[in-house]
Amino acid sequence: MTGSTPLQSMGAQPRHLAMTAPTARLAKDAREGKPEALAFEAAVRLVSDAFIKPILEQMRSSSTLNKPFAASNAEKTFRPMLDGEFSDRIARSGNFDLVGAVQKSLLSKAFNRQMSAPPQPSTEVKG
Repeated sequence: MTGSTPLQSMGAQPRHLAMTAPTARLAKDAREGKPEALAFEAAVRLVSDAFIKPILEQMRSSSTLNKPFAASNAEKTFRPMLDGEFSDRIARSGNFDLVGAVQKSLLSKAFNRQMSAPPQPSTEVKG
């Protein structure tokens, strides 16, 4: 069994670790031609990263706690990941209308661009 990993030798199939559940769902939606789902995911990412996450970061940075309650080095290291997760969950909740507005805007721009005829190449020779 040269070249096989211990998991493969036990019969397990290798997994591509970069393919997370949201990424796999987006890939499936793209293959199936679901523009609403793609626009929703894009809107969630945009609102989460550009609006909610900076607010959470600002709230955490303005907190001045004394020594027993201050953030440890580990908390300071993983705080951005926690803020990212919280901001994603807030954006995905059904109560955040900004995501819906961005989704509608993305869809209208995508369909307007798709419906309009592509520009025709010019046959005029300049010289």
